[in-house]
Amino acid sequence: MKDEVTARVSVTLLIEMINYSKRGNATFKQLGVDPPTMSDLASMNVAEIHELAESPFVEYTINHRALNQSVQRILHRRKRDDVLNRAITLGASRVIMKTYANMSSKEFNQRRTDLNMNEIRSRPTILSDDEYDKLARQHNKFGQHNPITEKLDHLRCLIHLSESLAIDISRIYQYFYSEQQGLFVMENYK
Repeated sequence: MKDEVTARVSVTLLIEMINYSKRGNATFKQLGVDPPTMSDLASMNVAEIHELAESPFVEYTINHRALNQSVQRILHRRKRDDVLNRAITLGASRVIMKTYANMSSKEFNQRRTDLNMNEIRSRPTILSDDEYDKLARQHNKFGQHNPITEKLDHLRCLIHLSESLAIDISRIYQYFYSEQQGLFVMENYK
């Protein structure tokens, strides 16, 4: 399999080098190919290029550390995007997203558009005493098992509360969370 992958990548590399060379770009020199060799390469037909690609003229190595760091960065960004989109889908306002995700109004509006959320939202209604008590209990449970030390942790908490109690996230923020946020730190759950 390794030889097949190497051959495919080599074909792509050779074709790209030829195309760049034909456009007057001498990138091939940076790859260690001299002009006479490039001229010979450019004269080859597709079958000959494929045959050449099967010879071991290219060596590939993967920097596993750099690859892993890049993969983790991308996955972290995807997880963050998922949290932000879930919050918006659950009714998070611009204020919530600005507070916990440093999201600009432009990005907020773009995400709402991308999520097909075009309705105009009204002011959230006040929580009932029963809803308030349920939120307090559910928040306490969440805090016992999840750190709430960073801004995004607060947003995750709001999402959890909204999903577990079926209460609009803006109502939770407006009438429960924002007035008690100073109390919502990990040390209070020990």
